[in-house]
Amino acid sequence: MAGWRKKAAVTAAVLALLLAVAALVAHAMFDGERLKAMAQDHARTAWSRELAIDTLSLRLFPVPGVRATGITLSAPAWAQSPQLAAADLLDVSLSWRALLSGRVAPGALHVEGGRLMLERAADGRRSWDLDSRSDGRMDWRQLAQVELRKVEIVYRDGGARPRSWRLPSLSASASPNWQDLRLQGQVEHAQQTMTLQARLADLSQAGADGAATDGEIAAIWPSGRLDVRGRLPLSLQSGDAAAAVALEAQSVDALLRFFDIEAARPLQAPLSVHATLKAAADHLDIDKLRVKLGQTEASGTFRLQRSGERTRIDGAIDSPAIDWAVLTRDAGRPTPPPIPRNELFRHYPLAWTAVDALDGADMALAVKIRKLTLRSGIALADVAATVDSHDDKVDIPAFSMQLLGGKASGSLKLAGAKRSAQLKLAAGGVRLERFFSERGRKVPVSGGPMQIDANVSGRGESLREMAATLDGLATIRGGATLVRSEKAGEVESLLTSMTALLSEKDAPQIKLGCFAARLPFSNGVAARAAVGARSEASKLLTSGTVDLRRQTVDLHGRVQARNGVSLGIAALSGDISIAGRLRKPKMALDPVGTPSALARLGAAIVTGGLSLVATAAWDAANPGPDPCEAVFSDKG
Repeated sequence: MAGWRKKAAVTAAVLALLLAVAALVAHAMFDGERLKAMAQDHARTAWSRELAIDTLSLRLFPVPGVRATGITLSAPAWAQSPQLAAADLLDVSLSWRALLSGRVAPGALHVEGGRLMLERAADGRRSWDLDSRSDGRMDWRQLAQVELRKVEIVYRDGGARPRSWRLPSLSASASPNWQDLRLQGQVEHAQQTMTLQARLADLSQAGADGAATDGEIAAIWPSGRLDVRGRLPLSLQSGDAAAAVALEAQSVDALLRFFDIEAARPLQAPLSVHATLKAAADHLDIDKLRVKLGQTEASGTFRLQRSGERTRIDGAIDSPAIDWAVLTRDAGRPTPPPIPRNELFRHYPLAWTAVDALDGADMALAVKIRKLTLRSGIALADVAATVDSHDDKVDIPAFSMQLLGGKASGSLKLAGAKRSAQLKLAAGGVRLERFFSERGRKVPVSGGPMQIDANVSGRGESLREMAATLDGLATIRGGATLVRSEKAGEVESLLTSMTALLSEKDAPQIKLGCFAARLPFSNGVAARAAVGARSEASKLLTSGTVDLRRQTVDLHGRVQARNGVSLGIAALSGDISIAGRLRKPKMALDPVGTPSALARLGAAIVTGGLSLVATAAWDAANPGPDPCEAVFSDKG
């Protein structure tokens, strides 16, 4: 054993002496100027680029390497920047493993004060594409350690404004052949600093079609954090890749700015996104998606497929609760201005830009929302819909929901380019009482079950424009309704003015047996509208115009007392009109029928009221048609 150790020591000493002699010979044979000339000739011959170096030196210990200062490599003549790359200091250590195999390969790289100027021309040329005319290729897979200090990367695409990233420090280490890569560092951009941490198991096949590796990446900003773990793709032609993605951001706007994305409406609330991504050659699956924006949560699954210039999206999304006013605020949309006085519809633009964004895509979605609160305060429950779209044409062939104590179903078609919508709606059991209460209106109404049917279409940027172009038929059939008129100051003006017509004399309330309306619209105007109602005291049947363009109503008709009723004004004002702004119409004596009403009043005075009794008896004996059915007849 002692002899073996002695031989090993002698051998090591001899090798050390030989290496020392080799170093002295190398320094004598290869001075810095000669090395510079060789490097410049190589750049000119292999890349057609000019290389400038202030100093260049060769070392053999502790590992062979080259150290250079003041380096610049020229860019192609068409580039706006004269330089492609520059560095104050470049230190390259060669790989012992490669040298022992008869090859030259970098094993470690250290750069300080580096600058990389990357440009893409309008015709697709790239400044970093080196026109190599040399058969020799550098084996970069032996690079096991990289350290960058104060490096800046600038990118310009065509004539666009250049973007720059600064790397205060970035270090990476790996086993031979790019195994078990560890990376950490900082990247500064858009006045933010991102801390980057990564571990990648195998980069040896990077760039090859279908290449992937196990690994994890963490990107950390002051305003958020992104974590990606799993099987990560290493090429644009991804193969078997599957990763869990988690994003937690207090300010999404700040994160988007880091990636040079200018959001038209920056999100105003924290965002949390968790999902599992599975990539295949022709599609990307997004599973176990959970999204939370402020107070709004949703989950779902999606599949994205790309075919040529088109994208197809299939999926399902589910949310326990959405408050539309809160969601739109958190999504950065400003609160719409209040509806103008005496108007029913907002001027605020509808979300047509979201429909426009679907251009170039096909989509099929199943949507479920357990509770959806509209901006008006009306709550919808168990909302379910299927959505199919092709470019800016969105078709919702079937939707259903519970609202206002009843159920509704129908379909909706949207065309973004035309700014048009077509709605079919069938709602049953919805209650007038809930319509007022959920909108926060203090109207003392009870009951009022309704059946609403509509098949209408319209076009326009806003709901007001849409209503002004409405075409189609809408009908309403209402059931038993109680209006407590003792609180007349809180009742809608129309209901207040109807108290004397549809209730007994001095009665504190109206008991409606039914009410109905038929509204055939053409370009926003229902010129042959019919409205009727029946109470315990009388019957009302009117016809005329409902104009959504001007938002006015002009209906004329007659009130008829029912048998055995102690009459109020109904006996004197059989001919009435309902006219004015839709938001606050008024009921009054019909000017056309006023003479007959005055005649009846005069007769009542002369006969001491006997004529009123006779009129009531006559009307009771000749009740005429039910007004709630008459509105749907050809004469209605």
